[in-house]
Amino acid sequence: MSELAESDKVKVLLAQALFGNPDILLLDEPTNGLDIHTTAWLENFLADYENIVLVVSHDRHFLNQVCTQMCDVDRGQIKLYVGNYDFWYESSKLATEMAKQQNAKKEEQLTYAEGIYEECRKAGLDVLLDDRKERAGVKFKDCDLIGYPVRVTIGPKAVEEDVIEVKVRKTGEVYNFTRADYLEKVQALLKDL
Repeated sequence: MSELAESDKVKVLLAQALFGNPDILLLDEPTNGLDIHTTAWLENFLADYENIVLVVSHDRHFLNQVCTQMCDVDRGQIKLYVGNYDFWYESSKLATEMAKQQNAKKEEQLTYAEGIYEECRKAGLDVLLDDRKERAGVKFKDCDLIGYPVRVTIGPKAVEEDVIEVKVRKTGEVYNFTRADYLEKVQALLKDL
């Protein structure tokens, strides 16, 4: 073995792995050191191979030719995609874009909630922010008017429909106000209670 060229050593090791027709074949960078003809032979061989083959490779062309499923290992999670490398690549780009859009929406909702909080503070209302609430994976903030019998909730409707929910604790009555007039109406409610 020591007298063989690098490409020939890879061929011998590959032949040893394939010789016993194993139930599971693990190939780590199998095209490294192979010439184009041997790589093409390996692609054809694996296309007809009936057992399980696990391939770790940076060779996109090879992965496209031999893979029917892709495993994406990222940040301690494994995601399985049915298809070849190109399908995985497009799917993962789409998933990344969707995650960015969801994160942007969450950020917008949190920024909106913080704006409500600041408006309450500027109006002279004592406010406590509770950001432990979570709905549908998004944290929303309640402006809890300390010592007051109302609770201002900035929920999913706040950003999407410009609706701020105000609940009278004693009676359970719920009011929906727009951002433009909620402070005035909350102050009016407080005078009436």
